[in-house]
Amino acid sequence: MEVIMMRTYLMQWYAGVVSAYVYARAAELPLTPGHGDRNRVVRFIVQQHAGMPDFLRWPMVALTLGFDLFGLFLFLRPFCGQSVAQRSAQISCWKESPLGPFRDFVRFYDSLFTVAWSDPHLLPMLTPASTQPKPVTKVRIQKPDAIVVGSGPGGAITGALLAEAGLRVVMLEEGPGIGEAATHAFTVQEMVAKYRNGGLTPAMGSPKVAYVEGKCAGGGSEINSGLYHRTPAAMLRHWQQHYNLAISEADLTPHYAECERAVSVSYLPEGTAPAASLKLQSGADAMGWHCQEVPRWFTNGERQSMSRTFLKRFLSAGGELLSRTRCTSVERASGRWAVETEGTDFTLAAPHLFLSGGAIGTPALLQRSRLGSARGTAFGQNLQMHPTIKVVALFDEEVNSESMGVPVHQVKEFAPDISMGCAISSESYLAMAMLDHPRELHRVRTDWRRMAIYYAMIVPEGRGAVRTLPGCRDPLVTFKCTNPDLYLLSTALKRLCRLLFAAGAVRLYPTIAGCPAIGGVEDLRKLPACLPAERSNLMTIHLMSSCAAGENAALCPIDSLGRVVGQSGLYVADGSLLPSAPGVNPQGSIMAFSHRNATAFLQST
Repeated sequence: MEVIMMRTYLMQWYAGVVSAYVYARAAELPLTPGHGDRNRVVRFIVQQHAGMPDFLRWPMVALTLGFDLFGLFLFLRPFCGQSVAQRSAQISCWKESPLGPFRDFVRFYDSLFTVAWSDPHLLPMLTPASTQPKPVTKVRIQKPDAIVVGSGPGGAITGALLAEAGLRVVMLEEGPGIGEAATHAFTVQEMVAKYRNGGLTPAMGSPKVAYVEGKCAGGGSEINSGLYHRTPAAMLRHWQQHYNLAISEADLTPHYAECERAVSVSYLPEGTAPAASLKLQSGADAMGWHCQEVPRWFTNGERQSMSRTFLKRFLSAGGELLSRTRCTSVERASGRWAVETEGTDFTLAAPHLFLSGGAIGTPALLQRSRLGSARGTAFGQNLQMHPTIKVVALFDEEVNSESMGVPVHQVKEFAPDISMGCAISSESYLAMAMLDHPRELHRVRTDWRRMAIYYAMIVPEGRGAVRTLPGCRDPLVTFKCTNPDLYLLSTALKRLCRLLFAAGAVRLYPTIAGCPAIGGVEDLRKLPACLPAERSNLMTIHLMSSCAAGENAALCPIDSLGRVVGQSGLYVADGSLLPSAPGVNPQGSIMAFSHRNATAFLQST
C-alpha cells in the first residue's frame, strides 16, 4: 500500500512539473495553437511518457523531478513555483548545458509540446486504441496449419499467400486491427494510435537515433510515405558476395511484379508533383546531379497499405487476424510451435510459425523465447539502419500547402552511400524540425508555406543491437555511428544544402543544436566537417538486418529462404532478414523476399 501511495504521489508531482513546463512554453514559443487547450497538451505529454519504453519511464520521472528541484538552486524555489520568466530561464539553462542528459530532457519535452500545440487534429480523447480493454477473444481456427506473428508487409504477404493456398492461418497483431485506428495521416492522432511507444523509440548511442515503427494492422505500411524501390542490383550482388545470399535478381523479378500489381505501384500524373518535391529536381538539374521520381503505392490519392491489399486478401481467403494480441514467447513441443500471448487464456500451436514482428520485435521475441541460432550468430546483433539528418529550407515563393501530400523526388547521384529527398512538411512537423533554431521558430507561423523539410540519409558502416532486458517489456536498442559515418553525414548535409541553394532556397536550418542558420553557399563553412555526436539530431524510418539471411554461417542466423537455422518449422519474414542496409526504402525488398520465400515454402509442402 505504501509503495502504491508513493508511486501515486510521484506521478502527481511529475504531472505538475509537466503542466508548469507546458504553460511556460505556451507563453513564450511563437507557435499558432492548433486547438488552444494547454491542459490537453499536458495530458498528451503525460500519456506519451506512459507509453515510452519501460526502461526509460522512471529515469525520465527522476530527471523531471530533479529538474523541478534544480529551481531551488537557481531561484530558491522549485520550477513549479516560479514565474514564467524564471521558468524560461531555467529551461534555457538546461538547454545550453554541457551535460547531454539535460539537453535531451529539454528536447524531449519541447518536441512533444511543439507537435501537440501546433497540430489542429489533436483529439480530446487521446488513449491509443492498442491500450483499450481487449475483448474476450474466441479463436475461430482451433488447429491452424501456420501462425504468423505480425501483420506488416512481410507478415501480411506471407499470411495472404498461405491462406489463398488453402492453409488454415492465424495472424497475431499487437496493435489495433483494421479500421480500429482511423486517423489523419502524419498527425498526433496517428502517432498516438499507430506508432509503437507513441513514436518515442530511440536507438541509444552517441548520437542517439530516433526511429519509428508501426504498431497496428498493416505495420509500417500504414504510417510511411508509400515510396517504393526494388533492391538495387549492386546491393543484391553485395549480399550474394558477402552473405552468400542465394537469391538473384531473376529470382525476385516475378515477385516484384506480383507485389507491385497488388499495391498499385505507380508514378504521379504529370504536373501533379508537390512544389517542394520539384525543388529537388530543379536543384539537381542545376548541379548536374541525377534525380528521379520515386513510384509509390497510391491509387486515387489513397495509400495502398497492407490493410487495403494483402490483409484483405488474407481475410477473404479464410485467414484469422487477432488484433491487440501480443506474443510473449514461442516454444517447440511435440512437433508444433506453441505461441504464448499476453492477457489471453489460450495457447495457439501450429507446425509452422512465421515471425514478422520487424527488425526490433522479431529478435526480441527470439531472445525472450531463449532460442539460439544453430550457426552461433546471435539474433539481434547486426541491426542496421539509414541514419538521416534533416534541414528546413526557406524559399522566396510558396512550396507548401495543406494538401501538399507525399514528396516523390530523390537525388541518387551519390547512391548508395548518400540519398537525398523531401520529407512530410506539415506545420507541426516544421515546428518540430525548427527546435534547434528557436530564434527563428516564428517563421513557421508566418512563412510555413515557403518552407519544407529535406533530408540526407547514408548507408553507414556502424552497427547496432537489440537486447531484451530482465523485467522489461521493451528491448534496449543501440546503434553506433562511427566517425566515418559522422563525416559522411556532414558531407551529405553540405551537398544537400548546395543543392537547395541551387534550387532557390534563401535560408537553411540544419537539425544540429547550436548550429547557425545558413544564409548562402559561402556560409556552408559554418557546418562542421564531422557532425558533432552530442548535438546532432538524427532519425530513421528504416530498420533492418537484425537476423540477416544468407548462407554465410559466420553472419547469418537465417538461411536464404527465411528459415531459422536449426529450428524446424520456424521462419522469419520481415525487414530483419535483409542482410544489410540497402540504401533505399526497404519495403519493396521486404515484400519481394517475403513473397518469394512464402511461394517457396508452399512449393515444398
